[in-house]
Amino acid sequence: MNGCGELRLWDNEILMGWYAASDGSVRSKGTMYFVLHPHGISATGRWVGLSYDGNIVTGWSSMARTEADARELVGELKEQDAPSSR
Repeated sequence: MNGCGELRLWDNEILMGWYAASDGSVRSKGTMYFVLHPHGISATGRWVGLSYDGNIVTGWSSMARTEADARELVGELKEQDAPSSR
């Protein structure tokens, strides 16, 4: 998917923005919310959007210096969100 988007920094700790597919026949578009690490080395957050078939979808997201670091951060978010076994 090719597209465009925009993020805005709020209070030096929150990135909020949007994305949209540039192909008119693709319906994918949505919003993003990231919290920056205090030292600016990474950001973790969530995306919510409209899928190609019209369903609302959501997921964890991250930005880091390497792809491996970003994947590790998403893994940590998934672990935190997992139901506890009580």
